[in-house]
Amino acid sequence: MRVAAAELPVCRLLLAEPPQTAFHGPGVDSVLAVGLVRFARPQEGQQGQGRGGDVIVVDPVEAPVAVGVLLTGEPLQPPGHRRFRRRVTTSLLEAALLRGTAAAAEAANPQLYAAEIAHAIIQAFAEPFPLDGTPLSLTSSIGISIFPDDGEQVEALIGHADRAMYAAKGEGRNTFRFFNPRMHFAASRRVQEENDLRRAFEQGHLELHYQPRRRIESGKIVAVEALLRWRHPERGLLPAASFMRLAEETGLAIPMGEWVIVTACRQLAAWQRSGTSARIGVNLSRKQFLHPQLEAIATAALRNAGVDPGCLELEVAEETVMENAGRSAERLRRLGEIGVRISVDEFGTGRSSLPWLKRLPIRSVKVDRAFVSDIGADEASAVIQAVIDLSHRLRLEVVAQGVETEAQLTFLANHGCDEAQGRYIGAPVPARELAPFLT
Repeated sequence: MRVAAAELPVCRLLLAEPPQTAFHGPGVDSVLAVGLVRFARPQEGQQGQGRGGDVIVVDPVEAPVAVGVLLTGEPLQPPGHRRFRRRVTTSLLEAALLRGTAAAAEAANPQLYAAEIAHAIIQAFAEPFPLDGTPLSLTSSIGISIFPDDGEQVEALIGHADRAMYAAKGEGRNTFRFFNPRMHFAASRRVQEENDLRRAFEQGHLELHYQPRRRIESGKIVAVEALLRWRHPERGLLPAASFMRLAEETGLAIPMGEWVIVTACRQLAAWQRSGTSARIGVNLSRKQFLHPQLEAIATAALRNAGVDPGCLELEVAEETVMENAGRSAERLRRLGEIGVRISVDEFGTGRSSLPWLKRLPIRSVKVDRAFVSDIGADEASAVIQAVIDLSHRLRLEVVAQGVETEAQLTFLANHGCDEAQGRYIGAPVPARELAPFLT
C-alpha cells in the first residue's frame, strides 16, 4: 500500500514546523539533509514497485537521535517483510547512521556530512546479513537534498531527493547522488512524457505495424512480427524502443502488452478469414513475460479472436530467459501447454546454450541482428553458421533478423538458415499495406 509522505506522523510534524525551528543549532550551517534510499536484491535485480523509499532526515547537531526513518513505499518485500523492516532494516540503519555520523563529525560542509552517512548506509547493506537463517545483501540507491539550498519546504526537499535517488539508480546502484537543478528539469520532462504516453494509450494513439518474415527456400511470407508504434502528435511515428522503458517504469507495460496480444490476434483472425495462413509473432517485454496472468491473457485473446494457438508466436529475449533460468523454464512450459509457439529473440547476446534451450518448449531462435549486420566478418559469419548447424541438429528453426542486403540473404541461404526478417525482406507497415503480400 502506498503511503503519502505527508500522511505519516513524523512527516506531519516536519510539515507543521519549518526546518528552521525543527532543526537548529551550531555546526554545518544547521543543515537538514533529506536522503531517499531505494533497496534492491542484487542477485535477482528486483526493484521495489512504485516510487518512494526510506526517508532519512539527518540533523547534524543531534544525530543520530534526531534521525527519522519514514516508510513512503514498499522498496522490498521478501518473506516476512514486515518483520524484516522492523528488525533488520531498522537495526542496520541505526548502526550505519552511528558510523556515518561519527565519520562525518569533522565534515567541512553539509555535502560531505551527508555523503559520509550515505556511504555508511551503502556499506552496511552491501554486506550479507542473516534473515531467518538466509544470508541477504542489498544494493542501495540514495538521493540527497540539502536545506535550504534545494528547497525550504519538506515537500520540495523530499521530491528533490527522490529525483536524485532515481539518478543514482540509473548509474548502477550502490551509489548516491545530490540533487541539482538539471534533475528538476529532467524530472519535469519525464512527468510530461509519462502523461503523454498514458494519454496516447488511453486515447488509441498506439498502433501495430507488421514486418514480414520470409521462408528463405521458398521465398514465401510465412509469418509477420507485430511491432508497437506510437503516433506522437509532435515527434511523428515512434518505435517501441523509444518508449518501452518508460512504459515498464510507469506500470504501462502490462496493459500495453495485453493490448498488443489482443490486437494482433484480432488482426490474424481477419487475415485468416481472407485466406492467409501466416503466423504472427509478438515480442514480450521483460515485465510482461514475468506477469503471472500472461497465460490467461494469451488464452483469452486467442479464444475471443477464434485463432488457433499455434498461429501465435511469443518471442522472449534471450537475456530475459536467462535472468532466472528456473523461473523462465516453468513459465515457458506453461506457455507451451496452451499451444502457442515460442521463440528466443536476440539469440547470441546472452549466456544460454542451445542444448539447454532444447529442454524447453521452444520452436525457433532468432539470431541477433548484430551478427547479421557483420556477415562477411569472420567471427560473425562463424557464429551464424555454428548457430544454424547446432539448431538444426536440435530440430530448432533459425530466423535471421536485420537482413538488409542481398549479400546477407545469399549467405544465409547458402548456410541453410530457415527464415529471414529485415528491411530487405520488407519494412514494418500497417496491416492494410501488408495484406496484398500475404495472399
